[in-house]
Amino acid sequence: VVVGYLTSDLKLSHPIGQLLVPILAGHRRQRFTPVCIDSHSIGISRSPLPYQQEVQALCGGGQVHSIAGLSARAAAAKVNALGVHVMVNLNGWSGEDRNDVLALRPAPLVINAVGFPGASGCSFIHALLADRVSAPPEMARFFSERLLLLPPSHHPLPQLHLFGAFDPPARVTPPGGVT
Repeated sequence: VVVGYLTSDLKLSHPIGQLLVPILAGHRRQRFTPVCIDSHSIGISRSPLPYQQEVQALCGGGQVHSIAGLSARAAAAKVNALGVHVMVNLNGWSGEDRNDVLALRPAPLVINAVGFPGASGCSFIHALLADRVSAPPEMARFFSERLLLLPPSHHPLPQLHLFGAFDPPARVTPPGGVT
């Protein structure tokens, strides 16, 4: 089974790009072949960072396929030519998403994961990889996708979640509030 990972987040030090390393490393290669598809307009630089080198090495054939700058039809044709059976969209509706490509159904199954743990509202997204906190089962009727709930977290490295705000105090403290 060829699993395609579509993201614009292989760029410099983006957390989603870095989280792709353990996802790719976890594949059982006898059954699954990961294919990496980059939609970022810059792509991986000529001097890739260590995590970018790991992503490249872990992708099927040791290469990341770029669809940056391609029309939706051309990008969908490229994905289809790669033989992708399951497309995992790591962007959702954020950044340089290529939902226009996914709308053309370049793979038989499309799953949203990691980058956007909410409902897409799209009929061409078949499932959402989530957890019971980000997508409570009792709310399933509000999702356009089938929920694939993972314990304990949809996040590949749940122990690394950081909860905090690094905003300037003026944005955190209301005017006239205690500082």
